[in-house]
Amino acid sequence: ISPDIIAVQGQWTSQAFLYYWHQVEPILPLFIYSSINIICLQHVDATMSAFAHCHNIPQF
Repeated sequence: ISPDIIAVQGQWTSQAFLYYWHQVEPILPLFIYSSINIICLQHVDATMSAFAHCHNIPQF
């Protein structure tokens, strides 16, 4: 699912959504450790980077 769809459905501003996403990052590995798929994680990272670039949001 595109981050744009999630942001729109949640009525997030681009900056708020990206900030939220970055706050989830330290916690997320604890819940997905047993089902790690590095290619999928790289795809998520690339998708979020493209979202930030598209909306002119600085990376943290």
